[in-house]
Amino acid sequence: LSSSSAASDVYKRQVSTQSTGEKQSMSNSDFKTYNDFYKFYLTEHSNGINRALHFTGTSISMLILTWVLLTGSYLYFPLVLVVGYAFAWVGHFVFEQNKPATFKYPLYSFISDFVMWYEIVSQKIPLFPKTK
Repeated sequence: LSSSSAASDVYKRQVSTQSTGEKQSMSNSDFKTYNDFYKFYLTEHSNGINRALHFTGTSISMLILTWVLLTGSYLYFPLVLVVGYAFAWVGHFVFEQNKPATFKYPLYSFISDFVMWYEIVSQKIPLFPKTK
């Protein structure tokens, strides 16, 4: 997944469109590749609080998953998904004020949560994007 340059391009576009309040929209036909989708995904996560909530939810979910696997407490596996999505959906509905891409693109969105998490940890993209 070579998305760091794509992420950089999208980040620059986010900063320029935030000043006008313009929101980019894309349709199914625009996603010829995963990288095309990921560019869209980042525009849907341009609010820093939303992005931080995704990062937190993904981190906690990974900790719960580790605990479930190490202890064999498999009945708690649903918490992995509930916690991750709860943080993300609060971010979208309350702060970003958009509909999560998960509803329309569940697999790509799920993968993108982890790609964004990794890019934040590795400092390829900022946790809190710069605004004007």
